[in-house]
Amino acid sequence: PGLPDGVLQPARFSLATGLRKSKVYELEWSQINIPGRYMSFKGTKNKLGNTIPLNETAMRVLQEIRGGVVRHPVCVFTRDGAPIAKCYDAWYTALEKSGLESTRNDPRLGVCWHTFRHTWGSWLAQRGVEQEMRARLGAGPKRTIRWTATRTWTSCDGTV
Repeated sequence: PGLPDGVLQPARFSLATGLRKSKVYELEWSQINIPGRYMSFKGTKNKLGNTIPLNETAMRVLQEIRGGVVRHPVCVFTRDGAPIAKCYDAWYTALEKSGLESTRNDPRLGVCWHTFRHTWGSWLAQRGVEQEMRARLGAGPKRTIRWTATRTWTSCDGTV
């Protein structure tokens, strides 16, 4: 069972960029530089801005959206041409169909959107990206982030 496009494309983009769900769903075309393969966020009173490179997966998602029949002039991720206000129902339904536990059922071990962010951080660590660079790419307030859940092993027995 697959995710509907209103959840699948944003989920793939989140896995590719490490962005939080709110950043993904609020993303606007004006923040993306397709030829330069990056996106930028302006700073706010509490947070610094950031520029994030876009890998092949992120670029593919954007190209799928740009090549679609219905595209919103401002918002990147839409459903039937309208900005997506919420995706929880589709998200939890897809988790249930796939047999994965959600954080609704098990807050400690269940899968949530934020799991993508930890997966992204783990993939960067496995590829040798230093902690400081991971923190800058996945920045939260004041560009500080601790990847306490980052895993660097590549096999089930824990060997690297």
